[in-house]
Amino acid sequence: MQQYNRLFFHFLFCLLLTGLPFSKAMVSIAFVGLLILSFFLFFQKKPAFSIEGIKWTFPPIVLFMALGLSLLYSDNLSEGLNVLLSNAEMVGLPIILFLNRKQIKERFLFYLDWITIITVVAVLITIAFFFFSTDLSYWITLKLPFLKEYIIHEKQLAFGAYSPFIDRLQFAYLIAVVLMALMWQFFRVRKDMSLFRGGIRIFQMVILLSGLLILGSRGAQLALLPALFVWALSSFKKFYITFFPDCRPVFYYLGLVSSLFLFFVVLPVFAYQKIPAVKTRYDQLIWETGTFRDGTFKNYEYTHFTSIRRLLSWRNSLEIIVRHPLTGVGIGDYQQEMERQYAQDQLGFPVNTQSQFLYYWTSSGLIALFAFLGLLFFPVYQVKLMNNRLDRMLLLSFSTFFFFVFLFDAPLNFQVGSMSYFLFYGLLTGFVGVRGQGQGANSGNNTVLTQPD
Repeated sequence: MQQYNRLFFHFLFCLLLTGLPFSKAMVSIAFVGLLILSFFLFFQKKPAFSIEGIKWTFPPIVLFMALGLSLLYSDNLSEGLNVLLSNAEMVGLPIILFLNRKQIKERFLFYLDWITIITVVAVLITIAFFFFSTDLSYWITLKLPFLKEYIIHEKQLAFGAYSPFIDRLQFAYLIAVVLMALMWQFFRVRKDMSLFRGGIRIFQMVILLSGLLILGSRGAQLALLPALFVWALSSFKKFYITFFPDCRPVFYYLGLVSSLFLFFVVLPVFAYQKIPAVKTRYDQLIWETGTFRDGTFKNYEYTHFTSIRRLLSWRNSLEIIVRHPLTGVGIGDYQQEMERQYAQDQLGFPVNTQSQFLYYWTSSGLIALFAFLGLLFFPVYQVKLMNNRLDRMLLLSFSTFFFFVFLFDAPLNFQVGSMSYFLFYGLLTGFVGVRGQGQGANSGNNTVLTQPD
């Protein structure tokens, strides 16, 4: 019976990973199945656990409780309960990962390989649509109703490539996280990797990066730069200490400044000038903000201007925060209060939430905001428990990436974004490089996930 339970869990977990880039319905089915199975196995044989092994589950649970606390002063209780229910993965995924930690440890590397392959396949299909003609892409989506609606824009590239399965922005965030996990896998075994397998890994990285560029998610693209800089900075520091231990510190700081210039000036300028999909997308940003400043945006169908949507969202959120700085408006009343605030603009924009920080502060006050900050920086705290440089780089880059994403967007308000974040939060903080949790298996063979520098 135990063997069948393990196989069923393995199937459902792979189904969850498969659904992330392909199907929200598949993700929902797998999540509910995993949650039911996990509690069934727990009550069947209650495992022992320690505070050290479970503490990474506390931050998302505390955040969920902080959101629930704001129900006490929400007038629209039913709406608040619906919002909490839609955030079930915030506590559900950490519980699933914790209750099945032994089996996940055994197949940890396999699961990373699986989500990588599935995401690469989804990106390849997206790239294919990118090169198809507009008429052909539109015809295919009509014939295959499970694909997302294909919207024809006058300037197609200005709004990012068509994403056939899930929301374009949420897909971009998933791609970026998978890319960082793939880099971790590549560098940790690069010395023992065959030429063929190394070539496959590099090909996967190129495909993922290409997908991220054409999707036009400016938040994901900009957030990836500081996240990758974490890797570059750590590698540069190790290189300097290894080969130039007796050099003056001035050369170290000169190299550091050069690296900053490369990542935040040279690379963005090169991408803007040489990659049409990037240039067109950022030209649209510059044009939209220009029309907003001079008021000429009203001469166009401006409700489709994503840059103006973001500016209005920030402004309206801050105006509500000024009125309710400590408690927020209550999670059940957030939508209604934002609609009232948007109505004062008389511009016809729908309510948009464009910052995760502002959302939690506006809806549930400072308690939720501080709880969210605790969740965001817990992986940074975990770094001190790690012996391996690559493990530290992975968690720091993960936190850095989402810190910048959460400044410009609110992916945790959407199923795919929330599932992706809390899944990788649990996998990285609970299974990568933590002392006492450093063993894993790939395809059934015992493998050390991390070794000290």
